[in-house]
Amino acid sequence: MKSVTLDQERRIHKRINVHIVLEMNFLGEKKNYYGYIENISEGGMCVVSLEPIELGAKVTSGFYISDFADKLNPIASVVHTRVGEDTLYYHGLRFEYMRERDREALNQFLSNQEACVAV
Repeated sequence: MKSVTLDQERRIHKRINVHIVLEMNFLGEKKNYYGYIENISEGGMCVVSLEPIELGAKVTSGFYISDFADKLNPIASVVHTRVGEDTLYYHGLRFEYMRERDREALNQFLSNQEACVAV
């Protein structure tokens, strides 16, 4: 498996395994790309897609989480990318910007998911 990482990528937050449909586009483009979030944390997410995404690219994303009616739309940068043996692309995205209410909703979602796992 080929793997590429930006040197400054450091995981500080615990990731929660999920399966959430994700819509993405590159800043300045109108074309949408789709994938799913494999795991997520306060600081970023692992996204699985059919298309490669260039290391360092900035993407806007959109996804829904349970118990929050609005779509979350964080801006993230690609800090890790690899091609799996299944020919899918796995991308590590670090959140660069997120509205405060989206961040609060995400943190509540993560706390709820951790509580479910701990039971």
